[in-house]
Amino acid sequence: MHVLDYEERLRCLLARRVGVWDVLAACNREGSLDSAITNSRANPFARLRRLAPGLRDVAFNGQTAGRFAPVFRDAGYSAAVLPSSSPAHAGRSYEQKLALWRAWWVGQQPD
Repeated sequence: MHVLDYEERLRCLLARRVGVWDVLAACNREGSLDSAITNSRANPFARLRRLAPGLRDVAFNGQTAGRFAPVFRDAGYSAAVLPSSSPAHAGRSYEQKLALWRAWWVGQQPD
């Protein structure tokens, strides 16, 4: 597997009209587990709507971020909660996660 640096990953995403948005503006966390998040503050989603007026489909990377899916659905977006890409989420293999993310992506493409 070829690993791209961060800037190249961003270019690839943007070339495919994919944006990345953190649902949390700030939080405290010891270590890397989402279960260790405390004192979280959500990002202002009204700002996202202004920055990306054409946004219609949102995929959340794991259950922790996916808690915000109802907020997006209530605002009129299509929202899906997909398995976390984190290696700490070992309930599925990388290949299984990739297959689920690809299936979602293909389903979002216009005919």
